[in-house]
Amino acid sequence: MKILSLRPVPPGGNTVARFDLETDDGMRIRDLKLVEGQGGWRVYGPKHHGQSIVTFPPVVVDRIALEALRHVRTAT
Repeated sequence: MKILSLRPVPPGGNTVARFDLETDDGMRIRDLKLVEGQGGWRVYGPKHHGQSIVTFPPVVVDRIALEALRHVRTAT
């Protein structure tokens, strides 16, 4: 997977960045949110009318979060 674009969020909340992702099979997911929570890093997909458009199993969230964090650290 790869991060297509990453947009850091100003300090003041638990959201660190928003980003777009391309999976290894070419699927693109836009406007994901990287959040630092009590239990570690979380990744949330966009919502439509209050409903999640896409969700991920925990093992996938961990992989996506690590990749996004790598980009956050190089962007700052």
